[in-house]
Amino acid sequence: MESTFQELNIDSLDGINILFALESEFNVAIPDDAAKNLRTIGDLARGLHMLIESGETGPASFAPPVA
Repeated sequence: MESTFQELNIDSLDGINILFALESEFNVAIPDDAAKNLRTIGDLARGLHMLIESGETGPASFAPPVA
């Protein structure tokens, strides 16, 4: 969970594709400013979990930790 995207050789284009796929799969919106702060798989999982649990689909509901 604490592996970074860089450690996993996930570049920025791959990251964007992953975010779009997650947004589509879970019918949520991950705001660009929050996405820029994602560094690890855990950051992404925790943020997505909070978004889904809140039932919100707006940008304010996704708040991963800021590095």
